[in-house]
Amino acid sequence: WPSRRTPSRRHRRVTGESAAVAVDAIAEIAENGASAAVAIASVAVEEGRDGVLVRVSTTTGDVVEQHAASSEGGVESAVVRATAHLASPGAPEATVVEIDDRRVEGADIVTIVLDVDGKLRAGSAVVVAGRSFALGRATWAALSL
Repeated sequence: WPSRRTPSRRHRRVTGESAAVAVDAIAEIAENGASAAVAIASVAVEEGRDGVLVRVSTTTGDVVEQHAASSEGGVESAVVRATAHLASPGAPEATVVEIDDRRVEGADIVTIVLDVDGKLRAGSAVVVAGRSFALGRATWAALSL
């Protein structure tokens, strides 16, 4: 899918060995940023007559469901809310500042910037399954630091 955001002039293209190192680092942070005991296991988006439902689960079996508006932004918001509830139960609600999709050396990467009680948090994930799962992993990484 094409990027939803137009890159600013401050962004530069990352290529070659630097890009490979960046992709590896982002994947490692996304995988290991959260506690080794608990991680995001799946994100499911179900569409039916009653609307859209997002279900996020962890490796320990915890599940949170969120109803989503019938749009890409609605699904994104539901994925972030459900993941935030699992990653940081009882924490102040995270506000999405930015979600960015990039392609670096052939790898699609989702980055999210969240505002949590006045503090900015960021996380990224390589898209290896689906974008909703990568967005959940990026959210988890941002909130697990």
